[in-house]
Amino acid sequence: MESISRKSQKLIHCKVSNQEGENSIRLIEIEVFKMWEHLLRTRHQMQISEPQLCLWISETAYDDNAEIFDHAGEVKNVDLIEVHIFDVEYGFTHTIERYSLAPETEQVVLTISAHIPEALEGQYDLEVVPGYIIIQKPSDKERRPMILGLTY
Repeated sequence: MESISRKSQKLIHCKVSNQEGENSIRLIEIEVFKMWEHLLRTRHQMQISEPQLCLWISETAYDDNAEIFDHAGEVKNVDLIEVHIFDVEYGFTHTIERYSLAPETEQVVLTISAHIPEALEGQYDLEVVPGYIIIQKPSDKERRPMILGLTY
């Protein structure tokens, strides 16, 4: 049985619209959401809408506790993409995590891989961890912005 807290992450599920009106869904760690949102709005002139708090958990943790999670809210298949890069100079590994709707994971992996410099060939590992997000059920609209710091 896998611990829920060992492989879980609070995310913001939101819609991103570019200047051409194209929309996509992004899943951003709650700790960096406000900074990420600011950069997309100010540097890339993108619009962020429909933010929803959700919890990502691994497929194993979900399966172990399905009787609880099946009633917790809307569930979507979302993969965790981990890139482990070994830094030869300092002798440690740095891990970068991204989340992707399962049907889009293959494309996201290709995009991430294309951004890794050839100089790092053989010094990184890319792992996909299947999982789910449970989207928070709607709550009192007056409390939500205060708790999350979101104003939409």
